[in-house]
Amino acid sequence: DDKSIASVRKGKISGVSVGTTVIRAACEGGAEASVQVQVMPLEVTEFTIPSALTVPRDESIQVPVTELVPEHATAASIDWSIADESIAEWEISAGSLYVTGLKNGTTTLTGEGSGVTRTCKITVEYVAVTGVSVIAAKSSVEIGEESSVSVNISPSGASNTNLSWEASPAGVIEF
Repeated sequence: DDKSIASVRKGKISGVSVGTTVIRAACEGGAEASVQVQVMPLEVTEFTIPSALTVPRDESIQVPVTELVPEHATAASIDWSIADESIAEWEISAGSLYVTGLKNGTTTLTGEGSGVTRTCKITVEYVAVTGVSVIAAKSSVEIGEESSVSVNISPSGASNTNLSWEASPAGVIEF
């Protein structure tokens, strides 16, 4: 009755979220049957996260959650919290844990399973760009010819690597 709680495929029931629903089967002749199914929370008894991570401000990074017990558990099976939500926030996407840096500072990410708690020190910092170098595949091109241009940004962990391009004099080269 409620596919957000459980689904059935090829005769196998899969729990989707905690709750109770009814699974129904019907045949063409009008015969039908049903069974009530309760999906219980997954009891995570072991997992590992890093003891500390640095997150660039205004960016998200995936937090590795490993050594999960039971084997079919995901980061979504764990209760997560952040001590100071003005510094960083967390989200689960496709079963993986991500932390986004909101402002410079330090806070603690905590994960709680069944009888197990793990913490990770989260440091959010803005890393300024200190250098940009442009590398052209060719130093000259003919009219109508295309060539590629790439850049190296230093340091590699810079917080804001958005680029804007311009050609001087205008109208000679088109990006």
